[in-house]
Amino acid sequence: MIWLVWDVMPPIIMLLFWRAAFTYKTEIAGYTVTSMFVYYLLVMFIRSIVFTHPDETLQREIATGKIASFYLTRPANVLILKFFFELAYKVLRLAFLLPVVIFFLLFYPASLGNLNLLPINILYFFFFIAFTFVLSFLLKLIIGLSAFWFNEIGWLADLADFFVLLFGGTLFPLEFLPKSLYTFSLFLPFRFEVFVPTQIFLGRIKSIDIFGTFMVQLGWIVLFLFLAYWLWKRGIKIYSTYGG
Repeated sequence: MIWLVWDVMPPIIMLLFWRAAFTYKTEIAGYTVTSMFVYYLLVMFIRSIVFTHPDETLQREIATGKIASFYLTRPANVLILKFFFELAYKVLRLAFLLPVVIFFLLFYPASLGNLNLLPINILYFFFFIAFTFVLSFLLKLIIGLSAFWFNEIGWLADLADFFVLLFGGTLFPLEFLPKSLYTFSLFLPFRFEVFVPTQIFLGRIKSIDIFGTFMVQLGWIVLFLFLAYWLWKRGIKIYSTYGG
């Protein structure tokens, strides 16, 4: 419940801020108050469902020796096990999140009334969400595997979270960044965490461009997958643990 509040409250606070900003304006940077409401509702959903944290458990298990005593002695792929642990946890989180989403849809239906949502865009959104979960998992997995070389990886996790906040579209849509930073963000994988799925849902990415966007996302996933396996193979070769 605490982690759910942690994921839900920041989008709600930002939503209240933008509702005040739209008091005397009908549109800001191509966004209306309705599209902004939906944007932060999606941010709330994505933060709870997509963001993963295998780095925290990996660091603890590597430091305590559990990675050797529990995982390496069993005929199972550790990285795949971690993936399904995270997937099962997200199923549980979804059960807590749905009442929050239903609350907003029931008590603020007018905020969605004039928004033209296409069924195909909603379908694309959930398709991208599935791959965004994989991308987020691999990014944090790489950070967790760095614990083979670093005793403390909290700074790496915090740095990744900062980039997701700034260049992923969690705090605000990337169009609000200065033009140079916006262009820079398009070359990073972080925009696929929040910004791209929300843009697809809102119909701000044309169908003809969705395939190209997906191929770029898939390219990052393949790159992170190879990097994660490389770090794992190198890490267990240099790893040593002591104690009983």
